[in-house]
Parts: sequence; C-alpha cells; structure tokens
Amino acid sequence: DELLVDLDDDWVLEARQAHRERVGELLVALGETAEAAGDLEAAVTYARRRLELDPVSEDAARVLMRRLAESGDRAAAVAAYEAFRGVLQRELGLAPSGKTRALVEQLRAERRAPDVDVRKLPLPHALAHGTQTPLVGRGGALGALRAAWRRAGAGSAAVVTVEGEAGSGKTRLILELAEEVRAADAIVLAGRCTEDSVVAFAPLTEALRPYVARSATALPDWVARELSRLLPELEPDAGPAEGEPQDARHRLFDAVAATIGHAASGAPVLLIVEDLHWGYRATLGMLAHVIRTLAWA
Repeated sequence: DELLVDLDDDWVLEARQAHRERVGELLVALGETAEAAGDLEAAVTYARRRLELDPVSEDAARVLMRRLAESGDRAAAVAAYEAFRGVLQRELGLAPSGKTRALVEQLRAERRAPDVDVRKLPLPHALAHGTQTPLVGRGGALGALRAAWRRAGAGSAAVVTVEGEAGSGKTRLILELAEEVRAADAIVLAGRCTEDSVVAFAPLTEALRPYVARSATALPDWVARELSRLLPELEPDAGPAEGEPQDARHRLFDAVAATIGHAASGAPVLLIVEDLHWGYRATLGMLAHVIRTLAWA
C-alpha cells in the first residue's frame, strides 16, 4: 500500500514515490518469475497489481493484456485495453501508443480462435473469494443443491435460491457444488452483484465473458452482434442498437439466453449469480427472461 498515507511533508512524498517504484520493480520480478514457471494465474495477478500501482503505464497495460491472452482469455485482454484507454484519456488526455494499439488489434484478430475446452476452465473469478475451509454442518443444504443439479442434468431446468446472513457460508456452500459439477465436466458460469455497482447487467456480463471468449465463433451472428452491447470486444465498432429501446432490450435478453442455451447443448451448465439482492431491476429482468426461456426450452 501507499507509504505513510496520513503524512504530507515533502520528505514523505519523496519516500512514498521511492517506495512505489520499489514495489513496481518487485511486481515486475514476481510476475516474470511466475510466468517463467508457467503459473499464468499468479502472473496475471501481479500484472494487475502493477497496473493498479501505475494506471497510466503502457508497459504495465501491455504486460497484463499479453498475459491474459496467453492464459486463454483474449476477451479480458481486450477489455483491459479498453479500460486502460479510458484511464489514459481521462488522466492525461492521450491515446494509447501505436505499440499498444497494435497489440490489441492482434488480440482482436485472434479472439475468434478458441483453443480451450470450456469444460476445463478454472472456476470463475466471481467465486474466488470463497474460502477453502472444510464444509461443516451443511449436509442438508448441500444435498438439496445436489438434488436440484441432478434434475437439471437430466434436462429439467432448475432454479435454487440460497439465503442467509452475511458470513453464514453461502458462497462456501455454492463453491462446493461448483467444484463438484466442474469435476464432472459441467460448465460453471458465475457473476456477482455489488452494492456500489453502477453498471446494469454486470453479473451476467461477468458470467458470460470467459465462455464467449472461447466460443464466439460457434455462436450465431445475431447473438454475437447483440452480445457486443455487453462485451464490446466481440465487435468494437458496432453501432447503437436499432429499433425501439424495448425491442433492443428484448433482443439482448434473447441473446443472453441463447448463449447459455448454446453452452448447455454441449454440457450441463451451472449459472451462479451472487448477492442478487443488490441487483438492478434491469439485471433481475434479464435473469428472469433467461430463466423463463431456458425452462420452456
């Protein structure tokens, strides 16, 4: 973290800057070591921290983009570029350099070449905050989840709500099921609502991005076109939605349902939306549409 944040003397500012530079050098070294060892997950984590430390560093942005792409998540790499471009414009009034733009164009050209079995993806980032402590005293609840999953696996779509006070172990319970079904080659999609989110549909965008990054070429053109409103890396130059707003929203909802249905055509799908009580009305509407569509299918 920042050094001596409660002080603002000149010597503190100099020491703080020196400390920040040393932390940056350490993150570079740690990231390179992790990448050389083949631990791309850790390498990406260090790259993210380095860019957070210096949000206008083009080198840090390119390293993060490259590592995300090497880990198989080209969509996230392109999204990282878009976020960096926004920060650079907002903070310095500048556009990314030709070198950075060339990298993102390369990633966009490669984004429709999936080479990873979607059933072997790591658990979604939305579940990463779940603790790995043993699951104790939740046998009944876990049994109910397993029973619902068996029904879904047999072709009968199921919806389950997990309720409880904060810290009662809801995420840990869900994580247990997610790990079990992923081990059986199911596809796990997950996103979460946050109390301070300002983006509608954020949990479903988060849930779909890893799958779409590897399956975009297999999706119908109309689905990919509509999804680009949630995932701009699919079609960065797409114009505004056509027609009346309610019609455009309905097409988007249909595209999300079609994407999840496409995933389910090859393997059972577990879709997890955490902290739904913080979801926007629009998010709840999209989720309800998806549930109705898939249940009727």
